[in-house]
Amino acid sequence: MVYAEAELFFVPDFVEIGRDKFSFNNVEFRSGKIINSHLNGANHFCFFFATIGQSVSEKIKYYHRISDSLNAYLLHKLAGDVVELLVDYLQYNVFKSVEPAMIAGNRVSPGYCGWDVSEQQKFFGLFPGRKIKIELTESSLMVPDKSVTGLWGYGKNFRKLDYNCTNCEAELCYKKFRS
Repeated sequence: MVYAEAELFFVPDFVEIGRDKFSFNNVEFRSGKIINSHLNGANHFCFFFATIGQSVSEKIKYYHRISDSLNAYLLHKLAGDVVELLVDYLQYNVFKSVEPAMIAGNRVSPGYCGWDVSEQQKFFGLFPGRKIKIELTESSLMVPDKSVTGLWGYGKNFRKLDYNCTNCEAELCYKKFRS
């Protein structure tokens, strides 16, 4: 059975943003200049966890076991797109329902734009009481693997930036392939 699950944590005014790092609850994230450019000027933040569940991962493994590489690839690609669309949907609906003057920025996640995925460990440590069923391996991979975490900034005087892939050094970025 496939299901979608998400959990949001709204954080007003408690994130300190520097040039290439930010901190929340005395935890410092070395996110880099590109990520921070998407957070600068926000005075509210929403941290999120989202997944489409373990059953999709199991089905992908099954296709690999029976050497059905095409279906494994297609389901892997589709599942990744679905979890990203889930977060798009959440973000759209959250900001449709809040004060109309609020402007939401792009979401950012460990692993995006040079932000080291190992910082996922700190991210998970901030919200130990969360209800969503996502675990983290020692190497910072999420289980189920069709999961995404991150945050977006928002505020009344916030300026949303376009993704500027020309400044990004990542060779394998889904934003580059969508453009």
